[in-house]
Amino acid sequence: MNSISKVEIFQIFLLYMTLLIVGDQYIRMQQEQLAEEKAQAEQLAATMATFAEKVKVIQALELEKAQIEQADITGMKSLIQRKRQAKAKAKRKAKLAKMRQAVYPPVPVKFQGELTLEKRILIRSEITAAAKKYLGRPYVYAAKGPNAFDCSGYTSYVMRLFGIEISPGSRYQAKQGKHVDLKDAKVGDLLFFSRYGKGGMVTHVGLILSNTAEGITVIHANGPRHGIMIENVSKSSYWKKKILFARNVIDPIGAENQAAPLAEK
Repeated sequence: MNSISKVEIFQIFLLYMTLLIVGDQYIRMQQEQLAEEKAQAEQLAATMATFAEKVKVIQALELEKAQIEQADITGMKSLIQRKRQAKAKAKRKAKLAKMRQAVYPPVPVKFQGELTLEKRILIRSEITAAAKKYLGRPYVYAAKGPNAFDCSGYTSYVMRLFGIEISPGSRYQAKQGKHVDLKDAKVGDLLFFSRYGKGGMVTHVGLILSNTAEGITVIHANGPRHGIMIENVSKSSYWKKKILFARNVIDPIGAENQAAPLAEK
């Protein structure tokens, strides 16, 4: 076996050292590359996180903007609705004012024959029974009986049964006969109402059946849902605030009103 010379040993040593140096450099390069890639990955992750946060902020801003726009739209709709309501209210008010200005001249009550005191007392004693014969008859606008009535058509029809001719319209009836204080109203007097409340124009009329401590009871054509019915209007949540005044169309103007109040029969 040949022996290795010193030169060969030295060459092998140099090769070994070279390999160590190159290997070490390669390792350092790999480490640096890995560190750089890691740093890049971390930077990318940070960038993505920042981007995600920005996306969230943008989405929140977009949502807030949409909510503001929706609120603006809702507010605009509400404003338009309020303007429409105010316009409609003003229109109704103008119409009501115009109707109030309308002239309804007094129409005198016509009596068939002479109404003596005895006859007037008799009318008041019999008018309740006569009026009740039509209980339940339907309400039909402008109907004057006997199969259907509106409010003033009913009161004029009942009065005609006793020879008393009054207007078929409630606003004209409201100027016929004599004004009566509510506390003094009695059987056979007419009671007037306004759907607009106290001080409003006349829109309804009923025939008084009794006026006691319990209140005023009338018989009237109370709209399509009820027809002819009896009702204590002093206790009615609807009619109580709409009562205006009463009129006496049985006793001629100038006649001494001596008939005592009569209870309902």
